[in-house]
Amino acid sequence: MPGNYSRVLVLTCKSFLLSLWDKLKINKMKKLLFYVFIIVLLSGCTTAFKIAKLDELQEIAEIKNFNSIDFTTYTAKGFFITPEKYMGEYNSIGIVRYEVYPGATYVKTSSIPNPEFGKTTGASAVIFLKEWKVNYISLQEVLGGMYEQCKKMGADALVNFEVKPSAFPYLGISNPTSINGYIISGFAIKRK
Repeated sequence: MPGNYSRVLVLTCKSFLLSLWDKLKINKMKKLLFYVFIIVLLSGCTTAFKIAKLDELQEIAEIKNFNSIDFTTYTAKGFFITPEKYMGEYNSIGIVRYEVYPGATYVKTSSIPNPEFGKTTGASAVIFLKEWKVNYISLQEVLGGMYEQCKKMGADALVNFEVKPSAFPYLGISNPTSINGYIISGFAIKRK
């Protein structure tokens, strides 16, 4: 299929350039330069549509995921958390939002031979490959942090509880990255 597309493009390029050739009323030297230009352009048209060959996937394994957020630790301490509204009497403490993004370290992972070694002055023998190693943070840890913040405010409940994954981009540096974290939000109250 890709070969057919490149032939169509070559034919289109050829017919356009030949019609342009017929319309030109120029001397032999300019025609020769134009002919060289046509050859260069046509050779560019034929190589423009190379498609990389991808490996074929033979099997996909079954994936099962179960996710939960455990509130029992906080319930045992008398702190109420729910994604619903609280229907009893309460005093408003405040709307809260808690974002947590783990730290990360830029570390060497491997090295490859430098093809410029010996050709360029000052080139090192190897090139070190690096990547961001992101620290792990669990949703339960983030929930624990939200609980502590709400307690400091005097709340004994978090209603309209919502949790979302989030990403914090680090741009404008030579090794940009994006760190995944969590945002927990809700309405902190003091029940009566």
